[in-house]
Amino acid sequence: MEDYDWSSLRDQVRQIRENTVTARSRTTYQNSFCCFLALALKNKAHFIAPQFAGCVGDVVVYSPQQLRARVQEV
Repeated sequence: MEDYDWSSLRDQVRQIRENTVTARSRTTYQNSFCCFLALALKNKAHFIAPQFAGCVGDVVVYSPQQLRARVQEV
């Protein structure tokens, strides 16, 4: 282990940490995606695969949190 390149390992760890999405950011992305999905299902349903739309169901009855949970299930 003495001749191992520790600086390279530290650099790899730093890059991985910088590339990690925080839980808060992930939730923000999911909320945005779900809002877009709801908009598309309401107004442009032909853009969404029928199988996926059928699994999600009627988006009008869901709150944003419920829609996010429903999309995660699918």
